[in-house]
Amino acid sequence: MRITINGNSVEIKDGINITDFLKTVENLPKLFVIEQNKNIIYKEDYDSVFLKDGDEIELVTFTGGG
Repeated sequence: MRITINGNSVEIKDGINITDFLKTVENLPKLFVIEQNKNIIYKEDYDSVFLKDGDEIELVTFTGGG
């Protein structure tokens, strides 16, 4: 199954939910928001939201500035 993560096409196993997917992400920032097909996924829904072939995932991080 192929999905797009922050603009990069990657192969992942079928039937994976957001929680399990995040365990595979290297250097995961402490603070982030995850979007699936431009919809924000709330942390309490990570276990019940499953990735599908062709999904577009964005890991949006926060940066400080001044």
